[in-house]
Order: sequence, then C-alpha cells, then structure tokens
Amino acid sequence: MEGLDTLLALSAAGLLRPRSGIYAVVLAAGMSSRMGFNKLLAPLCGKRVLWHVLELVARFEGVLEGAVVVTSGEVADVLRRERLPERRGLFRVVVNREQWRGLSHSIRLGVEASPGARAYLFFNGDRPFVSKHTVARVLALYMARRPLIAAPMAGGAIAPPVVVDSRLRGELLRLSGDTGVRSLFGKYRDRLAVVEVDDPGLHLDVDTPEDLERASKMCPQLGGGPREKP
Repeated sequence: MEGLDTLLALSAAGLLRPRSGIYAVVLAAGMSSRMGFNKLLAPLCGKRVLWHVLELVARFEGVLEGAVVVTSGEVADVLRRERLPERRGLFRVVVNREQWRGLSHSIRLGVEASPGARAYLFFNGDRPFVSKHTVARVLALYMARRPLIAAPMAGGAIAPPVVVDSRLRGELLRLSGDTGVRSLFGKYRDRLAVVEVDDPGLHLDVDTPEDLERASKMCPQLGGGPREKP
C-alpha cells in the first residue's frame, strides 16, 4: 500500500489520531540574494512559489498537529492578504526579523512555535514540486519506526521534507548560522531512516531566475501530471 493510502487507512480506522504531535515547519525566510527579488512570491504555474508548498502541507492537515510558516515580514504581509490553503487554522505564521542570523534561526523559531511537538516535519519554501506521496512515505516511515530522523532520498541524495524527532529538540535549538537539519545526518546516521522515492521534484529548488524558468517548463508534468492526482 502506498504511503498516502496507508495514512488515510490508519486515520479512517481510528488508529491515527488527528492530533499526531507532528508539526510541519516551513522554512521560508531566505534572503533570495541569488534571485534579485523575493523568490517565494514569484509566480509559478498560476500561483506563488511558496503557495505550492503550503498547499502540499495542507493536504496533511488531518495528520498534522499544526504547521508553522517561518518567513519574512514581506511574505507575512502577503499571507495576511491572501487566503491560506487550509480549513481548521492549521497554519501559524512566525516572522523572522533577524534573517541575517541564517537558516538556524528560522529552525529555532519554528521549533519554539511548536509546543509539545513529538516531531518536526521540515519543508523548504523554495521546493514547490515535492510530491504528496513523498511526504506520505516519510510520515509513514517515521510513524512505523520512530527513528530520530526520517528522510526521503532520490538519486542517492537526501532532501527535505525531513522529519526530526523531538528527542533532538536541543540539537535543533543549538544550531547556528546557516547550518540546517542536514548537519545532524552524520552524527545520527545510525538513527536515520531513509525511504527511496521516485520524485523528480524532490531536488528542484528555486534559487535563481534560471531555476524559475526551468521550473515553469516543468509545470505540466510536475504540477498537474498523473502522479499528483488525488
């Protein structure tokens, strides 16, 4: 059974509580220095880059305890004006007013805004085409085995979304500068569970105008292709 089907079946059977203790943390406060403008607000396939990620997270609102979007004041203002893709107040927006402190500060803000979390499911706001099946398989892997870290792999490389168990909360809060979750992989390699996925969108991030143009050409196959049907 596919990961998404497994999650839905567990939920229907009452074996997976809606309040799972897992919080999604969307890291969306980058400086966009290589883009020249805020990449997360750029139009892509009829919506903004970040909105693709938020809609992906919203698909799992029946599983997640909540979702924290750590972003800039500029993006937060847009989020206040435009309706978020969720129904039960899933998202909480946290403004990172010290973006210069690097990725680690966004992680800290996301963790601190997820009270009582059992685990954190980290997304990058600039990876718009990750498949819902990838997210489901990572969640299913974490729920089945409870590793310290659960991550998807494609082409021999790990990429977000990554689940980090709250037993590593202290480690997450001690990160500094532009250091991210990846820095924990080596230290906890024996407690890292990986699932292989067939997901062309896993490694597609939008950092430059060229990336955005390349992503735009992939809209039909990644945004509306057969593998993304409900």
